[in-house]
Amino acid sequence: MITIHDLAPASPANAPTRRFSLKEICALVERRFGLQPGEIHTRSRAQRIARPRQVVFYLARRFTPLSLPDIGRRMSRDDYPFDHTTVLYGVAKIEERRAANPKLDAELRAIERILRNASSERVVLRAKLSDLVGDEP
Repeated sequence: MITIHDLAPASPANAPTRRFSLKEICALVERRFGLQPGEIHTRSRAQRIARPRQVVFYLARRFTPLSLPDIGRRMSRDDYPFDHTTVLYGVAKIEERRAANPKLDAELRAIERILRNASSERVVLRAKLSDLVGDEP
């Protein structure tokens, strides 16, 4: 059953400090899973593409402020749209598989660590630049 919470953007209470764009997440997942750039957006249902696509849906909910419909629209191509129920299904499948599959859990933890480290490095870099240049009005 879809609730209003599912359609709303991810909650800031348990969200990471840095938000990433969907393009950044897609590029990272494509690299980690050995896909060609843009391949994740194809209509293929092959497991080697569908599983990473579901990982993108899952990470987009955690690391972007996008709602399920927004994620679906931005992941879609004109010839093959993804609606919010497809995104919701993908998120649920990754949560389910993550709990049952230690290898997938390790891969997701590695990707999340990359995103968190990128977040920390950018915050530190911004602070250093701010110290050097000063805050501009």
